[in-house]
Amino acid sequence: MNQEYCKRINTVFEYIDTNLDSELTLETISKIAFYSPFHFHRVFKLITNETLNNYITRRRIEKAASLLLHQKESTIQIWQLNLDLTVFQHLQELSKIIMI
Repeated sequence: MNQEYCKRINTVFEYIDTNLDSELTLETISKIAFYSPFHFHRVFKLITNETLNNYITRRRIEKAASLLLHQKESTIQIWQLNLDLTVFQHLQELSKIIMI
């Protein structure tokens, strides 16, 4: 794999992790990587073996799970974080958070 591709995708990983509570679109993220949306999506899928949307959803679920496991605050306060729960497209994904 081209080192430049990996470098750009690593920049994207950092951006996503820093902005999980914001709206993350293919257009915005492809600009961070300096690729067209079409080319970025192909490169991202090739490197990560998952789509951008699936990656963002998984990272949000992992962050929520981590907060539930490690925060001493009540569950209600944790849910009030600015995690955009509308990205959870399926109830199955949301149930993964609740089950953990």
